[in-house]
Amino acid sequence: MSRRDFAVGLAVGGATGLLADSLGLHSALSYWGPKAPVVAALALAFALLWPTRLRPGLAVVAAGLGALWLAVAVTPLTAWMAQGLVRRDVLRPADAV
Repeated sequence: MSRRDFAVGLAVGGATGLLADSLGLHSALSYWGPKAPVVAALALAFALLWPTRLRPGLAVVAAGLGALWLAVAVTPLTAWMAQGLVRRDVLRPADAV
């Protein structure tokens, strides 16, 4: 394992961990603890696995999360999907609770 492969894997893994955190993927696993150790563990796992034959798979995972993040962050896709979620009730006076 070369230092360069380790460094590239660490960088790709760190970016992947931050993208997963930004997308809120921790909720899919019902994990509500601190997220920094998860990002660091993912970065270390990518660094250790990057020099192996798993590199193309890891690159696909990283690129897929990057594409998903871009679709959510910079396209109107999210606004289009949330249209039916906005409440449009008529405001009227009500008793206090």
